[in-house]
Amino acid sequence: MSENKRILMTKRLLREGLLELLKTKELNQITIKDLCEFSQINRSTFYRHYNNIMEILEEYLKEIQRMIITCYQDISLGKNIQSSIFQVIEYIYFNKEQCFFFQKKEILTIFLNIINPMFYKNMDEISKYSKHSKIEQKYLPLILINATEIILSEWFNSDTKESPEEITSLILNVSKKISGVSK
Repeated sequence: MSENKRILMTKRLLREGLLELLKTKELNQITIKDLCEFSQINRSTFYRHYNNIMEILEEYLKEIQRMIITCYQDISLGKNIQSSIFQVIEYIYFNKEQCFFFQKKEILTIFLNIINPMFYKNMDEISKYSKHSKIEQKYLPLILINATEIILSEWFNSDTKESPEEITSLILNVSKKISGVSK
């Protein structure tokens, strides 16, 4: 097995181990020792790739972020915003076993902080369709982020009963109502 494949396998085992442990423990309760024992990885191997457990989670969230950025770039290139948001929600829906940790508020908050710049960048687009004061432009993205957080959190807490289409529509409709955009 090549060195790169070994590294990828080690990282995958650690990520999968962390996701499994998160099903029964809070993030701050999981130790490196716990994770290494669960994943059957030597601690020295862990430290060869990571400094702490949070780096594993951040690496995984950044993978999801890259997918979201691709969707956002599609929007910037003129692709339908609804289909781009749907693509993200559908990814989460079909990967809910790996994404269950979004139920944990601390992890959902980390994730939303990663994608916050997208909301702020999108304010220019929103401003074209409605008039907002400087103060509204400052706080509107925060409101949209929190609304999205609440929707996603409730969706996960209800075991993703609604379809990705319904959640996409809800996020878009709430965002339009909050921002005053009728288009």
